[in-house]
Amino acid sequence: MRGKKRMRTSLVKALQVASLLSLSLCLLLTGCGRESEASSYSSTRFLMGTVVSIEIHTNSAAKAVPTKAQLQEAVIGALQRMEEVEAQTNRYEATGSSDCQRIAEAAGTGTYVPVREDLYLLLDKVRQRNHPLIDLSLGPLIDVWDKARESETLPASEAVAEALGLTGMDKVLLSREVPSAEGKGTGQEEDYAGSVMLTQKGMSLDFGAVAKGYAVEKAWNSLRASGLPIYGIINAGGNIKTLGQKPDGSPWKIGITDPMEKTQTMGNLTLDPDEAVATSGDYQKYFEVDGVRYHHLLDPVTGYPGMYNRSVLIVASDGFDTDYYSTLLFLMPAEEALALAEKLPEIETIIVSRENQIYVSSGLKRRIEWTYQGGYSIVTP
Repeated sequence: MRGKKRMRTSLVKALQVASLLSLSLCLLLTGCGRESEASSYSSTRFLMGTVVSIEIHTNSAAKAVPTKAQLQEAVIGALQRMEEVEAQTNRYEATGSSDCQRIAEAAGTGTYVPVREDLYLLLDKVRQRNHPLIDLSLGPLIDVWDKARESETLPASEAVAEALGLTGMDKVLLSREVPSAEGKGTGQEEDYAGSVMLTQKGMSLDFGAVAKGYAVEKAWNSLRASGLPIYGIINAGGNIKTLGQKPDGSPWKIGITDPMEKTQTMGNLTLDPDEAVATSGDYQKYFEVDGVRYHHLLDPVTGYPGMYNRSVLIVASDGFDTDYYSTLLFLMPAEEALALAEKLPEIETIIVSRENQIYVSSGLKRRIEWTYQGGYSIVTP
């Protein structure tokens, strides 16, 4: 069992690294200022199943130019903040036992498991929004499809139905109470923010739909809290957030990945300072059977991959929102997804449907430079 888990995790990591490398080709860090007048620092780590890079710069025009050591400390602190999120939400490999793993081990025992703040907040945020297409209890269903991806064969309908029976946010109970005996005398009890219970044996949580965007936001907050006069960018496998304004006034730009050819771009998108982006796509992790692509974005209602769209890109000020809504809109018919985005002032979107129609929300129409050569048609509100 241990060997199989490592093999599965390694395969997932390899696929995600490959996806990130192609995404990195799309990232346009143009006009970063005159490097002769700026100091900078960047660092890359493998976190949350993908490659995470943080790059920051400071211009010599600043009244107090940070030292290299200060920049390094800021970046390392931001990466450590992401590691804290991973340590709580990782359901696969972790140092010791993550909060997520401990919750799964206690599923069906009637026991509330103490958890730290990040995991609790993620569950609470999703529960409050209460949309049936965003379910953090899909662990058993994801396991079924991971095995199918390894063997490149469709899972039995009975296996999908059985896994669906072990899901549902109504079976995930939250409490701000922390069992008094847990961690007593270890100094750990002060770290707990609440407790979580899974009511049915065999249940497990999976935070893949929201954790990276949330972690990027926390890393951004950490950089801001440093108080340094910096600008830069955080990239966690395509979950991106800009930090500040470039001193030369040039805009941040990213490439829009072509879901039919993921090493190519179909256009360039201009981002504002301190803006976040996330993309959900059927090209990121998938296998094919009889010419049909079966990807990792699962519909909690049907138990099968969503088949309405090829990709959904979300722009928002908050990293959590980009992750949450890119998954949600991906699982909706494109016209309904665009209509929802138009009602939500906090997000903008680009949706590529399976019919190769591109739906663009009204706030992005003037921020895109299209470069694709045929094959798509654009729909705007």
